[in-house]
Amino acid sequence: MIIEYTFYIGPTILQNSLTVLENSKIGLRALSLDLNSKAQKFQDNELLAISDSISRFLNLNSLHFKMHEFFEITDYGLEGFYKTIGKLTNLTSLSLDLKKKPNITDHSTEIFKTCLSRLSKLQMLSLSFFQCDLTEKSCKYLSESVESLKKLETLSLAIVEMKINDEGMFYIKRLLERLETLRELTLNLSLHYKEEGLKSLAEGLGTLKLLSKLRIKTDSCEFLSTGETIDILKQGITILPRLKELRWE
Repeated sequence: MIIEYTFYIGPTILQNSLTVLENSKIGLRALSLDLNSKAQKFQDNELLAISDSISRFLNLNSLHFKMHEFFEITDYGLEGFYKTIGKLTNLTSLSLDLKKKPNITDHSTEIFKTCLSRLSKLQMLSLSFFQCDLTEKSCKYLSESVESLKKLETLSLAIVEMKINDEGMFYIKRLLERLETLRELTLNLSLHYKEEGLKSLAEGLGTLKLLSKLRIKTDSCEFLSTGETIDILKQGITILPRLKELRWE
């Protein structure tokens, strides 16, 4: 059974709804939560309570979670949610979308590293971080977290408008190098890297020998034109033997 829940009516009703689903024994397989309402207050304690409810659906195959700027969530609440994700070892599809969360730092990403590494059945992973307080340390944690994802075929990674430099791009390279089974990749990296960071990204792309679809959106790096940026990335892309679809944005 697939349940999609768009959050407009308050965390208490959402938590009660999940409790009803658990008690009904319906065998929930997919859950989508879109927590994106100006009208409701949503803080750490509410997220922890909902996380506890989700943790009981151990047979979930798909979890999509979106939380934008209207909620006062910090590392404390997000860590509890990440720990719940780590218990859902039957997940084959996971999507996280966090937007304009200045109270979310590298510390929660370190917790996420441990939790994500337990999801060895994942085939699709989508991670979107927009204007969070993350640095290159988070890129390092993410690169370490994917080593156990031996079945991952589709990855969408967006890291936008954060304090991440060439060192962070090096860790993105390491992340890509560890995904030998990847067939589809979407990248959105709007960061503060320079030419060396771009070269690292190109090298990482060049290791994806099974990749057939690539969609890439990246701002020109400092001191380089858009054309020069594309030329550097092409050094990695042109050696991919199975690439059939390429989209620049």
